[in-house]
Amino acid sequence: MTPSPLLAALLILGSAGNAFAATFLVDTGTDTALTACLPAAADDCSLRGAMQRANQTTAEDRIEFAIPTSDASYQIATAHWRIAVGTNALPLIENPVVIDGYTQPGALENTQTPDQGGLDTLLAIELVPGTASGPQQNGLEISLNFPAQAASTFRGLAISRFARQIQLGGSAGHRIEGCFLGTDIRGSVAAVSGSAGRGYGIVTFGDGPYVIGGTTPAARNLISGLFGGIVLQRPIDGLLVQGNLIGTDFSGTTAIPHTSFAAIQSSAFVTNSRIGGDTSAARNVISGNPLGAINFDGGANGAFAGTRIEGNYIGTDASGTRPLGNSGGGPLQAAVRIFGSGNCAITIGGDTPGAANRIAFNAGAGVGVVQCRRVDAGGNRFIGNRGLPIDLAGNAGSVLDGPTPNDAGDADEGSNRLQNTPVIENVTYGNGGSTITLTYRVDTAAASAAWPLRISVGRGAASGSLQIDSYTQAQAQSSTMVSFPASLLQGAPFMLLATDADGNSSEFASDTIFADAFGG
Repeated sequence: MTPSPLLAALLILGSAGNAFAATFLVDTGTDTALTACLPAAADDCSLRGAMQRANQTTAEDRIEFAIPTSDASYQIATAHWRIAVGTNALPLIENPVVIDGYTQPGALENTQTPDQGGLDTLLAIELVPGTASGPQQNGLEISLNFPAQAASTFRGLAISRFARQIQLGGSAGHRIEGCFLGTDIRGSVAAVSGSAGRGYGIVTFGDGPYVIGGTTPAARNLISGLFGGIVLQRPIDGLLVQGNLIGTDFSGTTAIPHTSFAAIQSSAFVTNSRIGGDTSAARNVISGNPLGAINFDGGANGAFAGTRIEGNYIGTDASGTRPLGNSGGGPLQAAVRIFGSGNCAITIGGDTPGAANRIAFNAGAGVGVVQCRRVDAGGNRFIGNRGLPIDLAGNAGSVLDGPTPNDAGDADEGSNRLQNTPVIENVTYGNGGSTITLTYRVDTAAASAAWPLRISVGRGAASGSLQIDSYTQAQAQSSTMVSFPASLLQGAPFMLLATDADGNSSEFASDTIFADAFGG
């Protein structure tokens, strides 16, 4: 495309001859396509007009805001500006652009980390559909006709009531930072009270890698009050979802649920991606959602290879201590459900510091595995879930079915190969009670698992599971003894699970030695 003479004048050439971004300053909330965008003129640059201008060059442009309080879009009661999009949707994004709502005077970036709780974000720019046909439109949309375009960034915007608040496509690392999707401008309630107009938060139709949130406070999003929060429609690689509140209000203490899908839903391959991370800065809170927190469907061999779900609070408030729960809105769902066939190859939690998810207070199972194999889910903190901490659907079944009994030699197949759980045979305390010596065995024949088995002890409500032993093929089906410091359990009851070398985690062992159910 050939830029207009005015646009060409706005482009500053770098030393290598590459054009830096032009900056367009939105100074009115009207939806009319005002495209002049002259620095000294008033009321000559609308969001629609600025987006049209940004589409005219392949350079990354910026769209900033400076709308006066005298503009008709100003909402006195909430001191923000509402841009109501008319019958025609906003222009599809064809070239890279940064749309930064934080630039509007009065807006403030969030300063709180996940360890500090919720969000103190103050947004000033709101995008909503302005007509009855609005729910059929998308809010901000990367054009699917230009899949090779460079990455765009959306920051500091409240977007609600569209069919899809943001739709991403292509193979660039588009970023969504500091936005409220599906709520009012303050993030305190859902933008709509009924079903009409809820829409979806972020829908992806490309392979990414996309970044939703981030590890800096200003990047944290609120995604709540929609049909579904993040919906992945096509195979995606390298997705990052970090630092967000998904299904709560801005404080992370009250549920604003997604009503029709899990908070994060995929029906496609999700590879080399990370939901959360092993530092607290990456933690998502995913709570209050009646149909579950994370639901990955349709997996086949390698469907989720390299993907990790770690360090999140799933079912709690932002403090990690109070129940908000998931999965209580109908037929019980696992808080995290992995469904597919073959080697799905995903890791949920982990034994390294910070990797464990806190999966708590959910109405169903903590983690449900349906037909998939290689779902490594041992390293998590399971607290007060009504279902099993880990539930493996039996044989070829598609429904989680509660405790799966061990079978002789572990010859049966199914979800996670229906890996047998360890059997606790004896527990003794030594050195004045400071050391625990545990005798156990795993009735898994040499041909029925990938060796060695990682044996983890599940510690009660205070902590997660911890690897305590490696059970080798030479030990198969025989009793073995391991000792470890009692301080690791902090006085809590414990249960065991086994994970083979391919990442097939068992359910937790249930033994009458311990009357207090772990995670029950």
